[in-house]
Amino acid sequence: RRRRRRRRRRRRRRRRGRRRGRVAAKQQPAPTTHSNPQVTKEYQQRVTAILKNLEVMQAEVNAQVSVIEAEADRTSLQITNAAVAEGYMLQQAAKTNATALVAKTLGLDGPEVVQYLKLKAMKSHPSARTVIGLHDPFGTDGSGGN
Repeated sequence: RRRRRRRRRRRRRRRRGRRRGRVAAKQQPAPTTHSNPQVTKEYQQRVTAILKNLEVMQAEVNAQVSVIEAEADRTSLQITNAAVAEGYMLQQAAKTNATALVAKTLGLDGPEVVQYLKLKAMKSHPSARTVIGLHDPFGTDGSGGN
């Protein structure tokens, strides 16, 4: 519509100039964006819209990267935890097998194995304040007599 109006105005001006006997002045080139504030505003709006779209796309990409990183962290933790748990299970199985072998070799029964494990635990955590009360396997009452 604006273009049509401009064309009509130009035509009218030319006709008026011819009627009066004057030669119509040459048309000047189309105004640049600097001289036409409306065109400048339109370009600024387009640039702003493009920049906003770019920000939206960057935010979407950043969100996708965050999701991928979170999934990678989750998978990494799952694998690490599964490996630690499996290692712990293997370690406990080896200790169980070793204890069973010691008990079989020494001919210990259930309560003796428990006492052996208690002694072993106390030995692995020495302390100057630790006092242990044990049943005397030799049956001495501590009086020094027979």
